[in-house]
Amino acid sequence: LKALQTAEMYDRIHRRTTFYNYARHLENQGDTQAAIPNFEKSETYRFEVPRMLADDPDQLEDYISKSKDKTLHRWWAQYVESTGDMETAIQYYEMAQDFFSLVRVYCYCNKMDKAAEICNETGDKSACYYLARQYENLDLFKEAIRFFQRAGANGSAIRLCK
Repeated sequence: LKALQTAEMYDRIHRRTTFYNYARHLENQGDTQAAIPNFEKSETYRFEVPRMLADDPDQLEDYISKSKDKTLHRWWAQYVESTGDMETAIQYYEMAQDFFSLVRVYCYCNKMDKAAEICNETGDKSACYYLARQYENLDLFKEAIRFFQRAGANGSAIRLCK
């Protein structure tokens, strides 16, 4: 504890390393709840907390859902998507504001109207382009052209007009 106070006040260069080492010490002692804030102070929580809580997915999900970190939300969304839980993936992609992934998952679930709604609300160019490609594959050229234009891919829109 004295090392943490010293690093905080007098040794800012080693502050993060000191918090990290203390967090690892607490983890080795089995005190994961006390280790978490120290990993956060060391700014290594995005990697270390999921690693530490990997054996307890419920506790990990609880930590991530309480977090305001969009990177963690996106990571968890990708994880639950890989397990086939699309509804939970959608929730976490929304929290992460990852519009491209939301559109991709909605298209996978055949919810094209929801995907189009997201594209119209956000104007995300990569999401619009992805949706346009999906419409093109379904031979819905009018919708595809509209979303290619929203994505700024005018060449692709012109290609479909020919």
